[in-house]
Order: sequence, then structure tokens, then C-alpha cells
Amino acid sequence: PLGLTLDSSNNIYVADSGNSRIIKFPAGSTSNNTGSGGPTGTIIAGGNGQRQQNNTSILNQLEQCRDVAIHPISGLLIVADVNRLISFPINSTSSTNGTVLVNSGTVDGETRFFFRLVIASNGDIYSSQGFSIFKTANGSSVPSMYVPRYDSYGVKTVYYAYNGIDIG
Repeated sequence: PLGLTLDSSNNIYVADSGNSRIIKFPAGSTSNNTGSGGPTGTIIAGGNGQRQQNNTSILNQLEQCRDVAIHPISGLLIVADVNRLISFPINSTSSTNGTVLVNSGTVDGETRFFFRLVIASNGDIYSSQGFSIFKTANGSSVPSMYVPRYDSYGVKTVYYAYNGIDIG
């Protein structure tokens, strides 16, 4: 697993990257069994085989999901699924189709991947992609890219980049 989040009832949602699925474990769970016998987690997204990276139209398959978070306004589960951000209702099953919020696409012929998610209280979604940070305003499907500047001591500043041009 690469990412996890808790809901207000302390249920745990796990981004099970290796199995391309999101699993919900009830509060107080002590087992990671998703098969038969014993307390189980429930697959609430994915789990239908691995989606092929360039096929972003398959809505009930995930590909190496990296992180998961709960949107503070809509209550939807947001998944960083390699090259897209996709949402699912919190009560989904493995057969539920998600809704693609953002397709990251490619920049200079290189596929961009989403890794980590943070969602602000106003609903803006922040995600990391390699050396960049993307902000997707609440309700938007077009992210803004921010790139850190480094010096010998680490990250010095973060600037807003638009079409590869430093504009601030």
C-alpha cells in the first residue's frame, strides 16, 4: 500500500497499489484479509484487473493507485491513479464507475504521474508529480503547475509555471 486516509468514523481507506484497488477497513480492524474467513476489508474501487496506462476511459479499473483522500466538501473518495485523479462515492463497490477529475496527460512526450494528495478545506486538490506540485481548484479539471527551485540547502522557492514559462 502506498497511501491511506481516515473518514470521520475512523474507517481506513488504503491505496493498494500492487493490486490496483482501494480497500476500506472498518474502524478497529485488526486483519488485512480481503478474502473469505475472518474480518474483511471491502474493495470499494478497482480490483478488476490493472488498467492500461493510456486508457483513461476505463472507469472501474485502477492502475497502481498511489494515494487516496476524502474530499471535505463533496465527501467523495479521490484517488491518485498514476496519470489521472478519479473520484468515487464513499459507498462504492468494485463495480462502481468513477468520475475522472483530471487526466495528467503528457508534457514534452513524457507521461505525468500523480503520487500524493492533499485536499484543502476549500476543496482545492494538491498533488505531487515528480518534481512538480499541481493544484486543481475545487470544481476544475485543469490543474496549475508549481515547480520548486532548489539551492544547495534544498527547496528555496516555488514558482508558478504556465506552458513552461516562469511567471512568478
